[in-house]
Amino acid sequence: MKKFFILICVLLCSNNLHATFPLKDEVTFFNVGQGHAALINKISRVPLLIDAGSDGRPYMQGETYEWETYSEPLLIGQISSKILDCWKQSHNGELQRGKYQLNIIVTHPDKDHKDFIPSILSQLHSFQAQYNFTFSAKALLGGNETLYPQEFLKDCSFKYSVECLGIYSRGNCGFLESSGCITHLFCPKGIQSDDNRWSIIIRVQLDDISAVFTGDANKTVKKQMLDSLAGRRNELESDLLLAPHHGSDNDTYFDSWDQAVNPRAIIIGAAPHRRYGHPRGEIIFKHLNLLQRNGRIWSQKVTPHCILYRSNQALHETIQANFFQAKQRLFDEVPNVSLQHETALEKWHLVWIDAPVFTLWTTGSLAFRGDPHKPLYLDAPNGLMTYVAVPEVKYFLSPTQRDREPALIEFVSEFSLNGEGDLDTVSTLKQHVKTFLSEAETYLLKEGLVLKDGLTLYGNRARILNSILEIPASERNELFALVKPLIQSNKKNFSVRYRIFNVLKAIRSGERIPLITFLRDQSFLELTDAARTTNAIETFSNIPLNEAREIMQLLQQIYPGFIALSAREKDSIFAMVTTLHSINPTRRASVFTAARPLIMPYELVPERDPKVCFHDVDDNSSLISLFKDEERLDELTKKLQAAFQYLTNDQLLHLYGENKHFFIQVLKEIPSTHRINFLTEILPLFLIISQKEHHESWTISVRTQQLAKIYSEPNFSLRIYYCRLQMQENRFLPVDDFKMLLSFSEGYAKNQAVKLARNATS
Repeated sequence: MKKFFILICVLLCSNNLHATFPLKDEVTFFNVGQGHAALINKISRVPLLIDAGSDGRPYMQGETYEWETYSEPLLIGQISSKILDCWKQSHNGELQRGKYQLNIIVTHPDKDHKDFIPSILSQLHSFQAQYNFTFSAKALLGGNETLYPQEFLKDCSFKYSVECLGIYSRGNCGFLESSGCITHLFCPKGIQSDDNRWSIIIRVQLDDISAVFTGDANKTVKKQMLDSLAGRRNELESDLLLAPHHGSDNDTYFDSWDQAVNPRAIIIGAAPHRRYGHPRGEIIFKHLNLLQRNGRIWSQKVTPHCILYRSNQALHETIQANFFQAKQRLFDEVPNVSLQHETALEKWHLVWIDAPVFTLWTTGSLAFRGDPHKPLYLDAPNGLMTYVAVPEVKYFLSPTQRDREPALIEFVSEFSLNGEGDLDTVSTLKQHVKTFLSEAETYLLKEGLVLKDGLTLYGNRARILNSILEIPASERNELFALVKPLIQSNKKNFSVRYRIFNVLKAIRSGERIPLITFLRDQSFLELTDAARTTNAIETFSNIPLNEAREIMQLLQQIYPGFIALSAREKDSIFAMVTTLHSINPTRRASVFTAARPLIMPYELVPERDPKVCFHDVDDNSSLISLFKDEERLDELTKKLQAAFQYLTNDQLLHLYGENKHFFIQVLKEIPSTHRINFLTEILPLFLIISQKEHHESWTISVRTQQLAKIYSEPNFSLRIYYCRLQMQENRFLPVDDFKMLLSFSEGYAKNQAVKLARNATS
């Protein structure tokens, strides 16, 4: 069951991440929390995976059990699914019978850069048999062999960066040339006591985007690289920079090197973690300053999104004043809870901005194909991941959306699940949210950063927010006016509210109000029962209103007024509507007329037992479907009426509905062209059974089921004849003996068939 759940989650995540787009070079930064993972895909070349690991997962789940069991497979599944997509693109959209390669660079041996890679390769190998393809992988590992586990990549060809120190340019990168994107590869001379000093720096160039990846490189590594480039430092200039060491300010920023890169956008891969505190406000300040000095920060419009960093209040206000207020740009802080440290008040700051700095924990995974200011948000609905706890759901909307569309806030709030992240629920958060790594991380709970109710709530939030934002603003007011009264009485039933909304959203704008008006006139909108209201909307949403009115006129012959019907009867109506809609309109009325006498049980059953009225409503749609493809409608009606009489030919009237149910299900298995013949054969047998003493009607449906199983076998008529002879002599009357009787009938029928064949020949 666990494996199945993981697979489903991986598929869901991969569906979010990998929608179909035109083929184009792409850089993908994965949200793995406190870690790095990036995939570079140049069309028709070998995909390049740069790092894959995590030391603090993004908080997709709240509870310890879910966290330990599912988080890592979900993240690994996202990455491996993306690799499969890259291979598909190079093989006409399918994996079958392909021969693929994967290049890997592990910048240095820290776990948050390497630990996912063996599992990714293992998962890719597991797909080989399923999709009938082969692949091989080659890797460059930053550092030397003493820094890695003995069997780290046992099924992969690899070499260590200590074997190839220095700067390498395009054309001299060995096996990595097959990726077709590396322009510069720098392997520094590290030291054994500091893994970060081994961090490989890579620059890649695709058709419309360039990027630099740094691992956990510090000033020393950056200076070594500049020295190696000598007078060619301008070659480092790039669109994207993955900030070193997850946004740490521990000796990672080196102005000369960062000026040479001159990025147009900064990417930071980190997750809230008290021990690390990444990303730091100091590094956010330095990168914003770099962007502003080089005229990069406001050169183009940036899609609003949220970033997260930790700093004291003074630095936070400086960032706001220097880079946003002075330029009258977006800087909207989402309220959250503070954490008191030993010396100064520090806080995680969650802020909506329109500057080209992206923190993956808040934005989710990003894909860049061209404009570095407008990435594809692969798994965040609106620039903010929905697992982030916010005091009000309106904060999942950018301030621009909040200001321009007040109705949108009200709309989103109708679907909100309140209480996450506010001061009143800190104790609840502490009790219900536990992290994976250490007790120290429970401080995050005090800050209200983490959604408390786990994966289900995260998924629901993402789904509903995606759905709402898909609706054109011009249609929201109309849709909200329709939805609001239907969901207000069901505050606790999120799934029902979502179904009502999602069905109405899918209907074209001009058709929503007429549909709701029609359902209201039919008494199908029940404010106290949103689930049944949803069923009504879903049933009629795909039926043109003129056909719906015609169908309801037919059903009014049975149910003159719908308002007084029971819930079960309304469910029966919805099922019959679906069946009648599936019938050719030119035959619909005649089919219904033929079936109608059988839908009305009180016309067939003695009035002394009123319980039997409408007791078989669950089978009405199935009964109508028996007539759907029948040409001899009147004859089928007569045969079924005769059969149903045998189902009530005893004192157990309350079993009529159950008998009828099994009988109808059996007939559905008989081909439509054979049903009349089948009934013609078995009805004389039922007459004999019904005339015997101690007969109970439920045995009719049981025997019908057994007869249907042998109907397609040879000599069915002869076998029925044998059964009639035996039962007329009071043999094999108990229902438990009927299987034995059918077995004996097979031998008799074979012998009779041989005799008949001889007689015919002679």
